[in-house]
Amino acid sequence: MVVEAKSGLLKRYPLVTYFVLAYAISWAFWLPLAASSHDLIPIYLPAVVFYTLAALGPVLAAVIVSGIEGGKPAIRALLGKVLKWRVGVRWYLAALLGYPALCLAGSGLDVLLGGNPSSPSSSDLAGLHMPFWFLLVIMPPFVLGEEIGWRGYALPRIQAGRSALLASIILSVLWGLWHVPSFLMRNSLHQGQPFLLWMVWLFLMTVVLTWLYNSTGGSVLIAWFYHVAMNYAGFLTPATMRGRVIGSVFILMAVVAIVTLAGPARLSKSGKEEHTGIQNVS
Repeated sequence: MVVEAKSGLLKRYPLVTYFVLAYAISWAFWLPLAASSHDLIPIYLPAVVFYTLAALGPVLAAVIVSGIEGGKPAIRALLGKVLKWRVGVRWYLAALLGYPALCLAGSGLDVLLGGNPSSPSSSDLAGLHMPFWFLLVIMPPFVLGEEIGWRGYALPRIQAGRSALLASIILSVLWGLWHVPSFLMRNSLHQGQPFLLWMVWLFLMTVVLTWLYNSTGGSVLIAWFYHVAMNYAGFLTPATMRGRVIGSVFILMAVVAIVTLAGPARLSKSGKEEHTGIQNVS
């Protein structure tokens, strides 16, 4: 009876269950790594192992909760969004080139104004818990896991009964708070970044990702491409601080244009946004 009651509770509140699981799985490995970086506790495995296990939180939670909701068919439907590739060339171009182009445009204008941007080298990243090869080779599969969770599972359920813009606000907050252990960690990609400004940036990125996902009828593949391009552009694009500010202004202008043209209610160019049909998204 206790097992049935718990199962019924999970089915009644699948979205809450998803976020609790995603946080619990990721933070179970991320928080010890953060504590270790401040010499509070010892860890006896390479930091990359902890990062690897922490990064699996969103996708594992999505698979588990999908299985509870609808069994193997629901899991297949979730993972099948990664194979949704027939969406039109323009969406591949937007996902792969959009963010890097805006970053480069900011650096280009900075150069015209007399700036001398430089990009970080592998030696600049040597102090990070994650080695450079991890960032370049291993990170994309983990980003895919994030997108299966955040966009593939969570976004359609948050959007049910809400505008796409409001759903993006909610998801950006929950996505951002998931990163908190990284901000607490020494020698992390987020060390030294102002958290509130970063949250504003993440909201802008979430709006773009919602637009891409909805406009392609629920393609996690396109969201994944954008997320990877966004990450790489962030630490490989040559830039000064002024160039980054200019690029951020360009990004803000692009997001305003997306919301204006696609509409805050749907954030979809084609009107093919994918929903679960679930109205109770507690």
